[in-house]
Amino acid sequence: MPDNIKGGQNAPARPVASKRSVDFASAALLAVGIASGVVAYSLTVSDDITALILVPSVVAATIGAFNITKTTAPRTRGTR
Repeated sequence: MPDNIKGGQNAPARPVASKRSVDFASAALLAVGIASGVVAYSLTVSDDITALILVPSVVAATIGAFNITKTTAPRTRGTR
């Protein structure tokens, strides 16, 4: 009989917290987005280039910022 069954009833399961960590690929994407945004901004100011050059850097920085943390579910052991 499995360990979590006592007297024919299911015992309440212990809550297990998920693990949060930094996603380094998203952090790198955020850094590249910010750096390319600075370069694109300087090009728009100095060389009179259209501001649409900023769009890819804004997209990269936004995606990197939204996915900076990674939440992983705890692994459960299989029952025999």
